[in-house]
Amino acid sequence: MRGWPITYEDFSGGLNTTAAPYLLQGNQCRDALNVHTSLIGDIEKRNGYVTVSGTSLTGSPVNATAVHTLFPSNTATKALIGVATTVSTDTIFKMTPAGVCTTLKTGQTAGKRWYFAQAEVDGSQGPIFGLNGVDTPLRWNGESASMETWTATTGTVPKEAKYLTYFSGRLWCAEGSRLRFSGITGSTPDPLNWDPEEYVDMEPNDGQVITGIGIVGSLLLVFKARKTYVVYNIETGANRPVSGAIGCVSHRSIVQTDVGTIFLSEDQGVCVTDGKTIKILSEVIKPQTDAIAASPLTAVNAAGVYSGRRYYLSVSLNGARNDHTLEFDAMTSSWWIHSCATNQFALLDPGGNPVLYSADAKATRVSEAFVPEIFQDNGVNYEGNSYYVSPELAPGFSGSVRYLRYVDPHKTKRIREIRMDGVGAWESFISCDREPWEVMDGETWASSGESEVGYFGVAETPETEFGGNGPGVFGEASEVISERRYHTPGLGRTYSLKVEDTTPNNFKIYSQTIAIQLRED
Repeated sequence: MRGWPITYEDFSGGLNTTAAPYLLQGNQCRDALNVHTSLIGDIEKRNGYVTVSGTSLTGSPVNATAVHTLFPSNTATKALIGVATTVSTDTIFKMTPAGVCTTLKTGQTAGKRWYFAQAEVDGSQGPIFGLNGVDTPLRWNGESASMETWTATTGTVPKEAKYLTYFSGRLWCAEGSRLRFSGITGSTPDPLNWDPEEYVDMEPNDGQVITGIGIVGSLLLVFKARKTYVVYNIETGANRPVSGAIGCVSHRSIVQTDVGTIFLSEDQGVCVTDGKTIKILSEVIKPQTDAIAASPLTAVNAAGVYSGRRYYLSVSLNGARNDHTLEFDAMTSSWWIHSCATNQFALLDPGGNPVLYSADAKATRVSEAFVPEIFQDNGVNYEGNSYYVSPELAPGFSGSVRYLRYVDPHKTKRIREIRMDGVGAWESFISCDREPWEVMDGETWASSGESEVGYFGVAETPETEFGGNGPGVFGEASEVISERRYHTPGLGRTYSLKVEDTTPNNFKIYSQTIAIQLRED
């Protein structure tokens, strides 16, 4: 290898769209789509979506034109509860894991999102309870062919409430700035007991209504647009403020995780709280969270879930509906962006064989989300392809000693050679001094077969080709590590590399090595 080699082998830092070009860390990227990292610090495609629902959703009996609500019924018989808009009303339906839909309730107000919670069975009512702030509250036993009216034995179920949440034996919901909660019958929490005295007003004169309810450890979280509280006494609703400046804009974004409860704030991006303090998580993708905040009417539709130690948040970046999904990897504290989008996630059987489902935002369907070894969304290659863009690379020298990265953007360098190793097939591009991308033509330098020789091994056949299909070639299904070599790709002060794939197959990048030679200006 001619020139001074500088290797970049850690890609776990994720997106940083906030920092100036030379302030990005070496393991960060300035653009990416439909890729993320893993615990080994590589770049690889994210998993895709598989359609589960069939004609029983878009045709008879549901006849849906959109699915805006999805809830997991984790009773003995696992199922999903969905709410679909039809011609002029909403229909509540049940969907089996195999995708077969049946109607549970028709004639509901069109476009009103439902809030379901799974509590205890009481007098044959429950364990699934639901309300939408307008229609008659409903309950379901998880087995019957229809939903019935949720009737209180004490008081009245709050029909105009929202954000139904089950916590510590009680159901909690919000009416404006009033927090309502179900009571106790004898010594037993009772979802049918709605004593009219069981409530607490959360600063009712501040001009803000409750915007979401969540859980953090042993505490209940209550949010307004710019305030956060924790309820520490479930008998009285006694609470204390956590923040008088940061609240939550979307109830569906609130998810309890092993790093705290994560939520989308009104204007501070994605935040996390432990019930004592609030920390902003998304500083490195501030342009994206600012785009969400710029449209409050769509920000309320953001939908989150935590699965596989990754927090996924579907949001609207460009229009009136959710159109992208942000991913926060709790293992590496990195952010990524994907082109898939959902109206609501539902995690079925979380304590057994968990399966994540999505009420898709871009089509009338229910999908299984982020399915291992699937690299398409619903049978179609990823919208916008899959790509990773490196930081602006400006390495330099001091005498004969190699500088670290990003230190010398004012001296001209020639890249004598670039080598990348990984698994799968990809296209490579280079931009010198921020000029348009140019394709890099290269060759497969080495490919590891079953019998390794040295670090990379030797290809099984001399016909080994980049992206071919024969034995031992770069891009076959097995984990064959190959190295791709690009000769004299550019002359300039700074460089940026891009890898992209448009196929339904995975690819992984393990390292990029750039060999540079200093030139006279």
